[in-house]
Amino acid sequence: MGYTLIVDDEPELSRLIAITLSGIQIPTKIAYDGEEAMAFIRQELPDLILLDLMMPRMSGFQLFALLKNTPETAHIPIIVVSAYIDRDDHAGLRGAARIMSKGSFGAADIREAVASILGLT
Repeated sequence: MGYTLIVDDEPELSRLIAITLSGIQIPTKIAYDGEEAMAFIRQELPDLILLDLMMPRMSGFQLFALLKNTPETAHIPIIVVSAYIDRDDHAGLRGAARIMSKGSFGAADIREAVASILGLT
């Protein structure tokens, strides 16, 4: 297994998600914006990406579109984890493995979603 990339500009939340996933032995890397995420992705493709939408420099919307429109990365499952999701956003997020709204899930929900998508259940 490779790694799961957490892309979120909130350091505390990113670390909490990484700790949650370490409990089921999933290696993680953290990027704090889309540009930093692309640096990780260029080095090694992740098995899964957990992606916030509202970030500086390159937003999650921009990163999502870039990844899904690039043949080398289009296959990577992406779980969108954001507080800023409305109906209009869903059209631009077609192809997301799952969309989760911050504040409406707990650690067990994240573990279950990741394990399910990675085929660990």
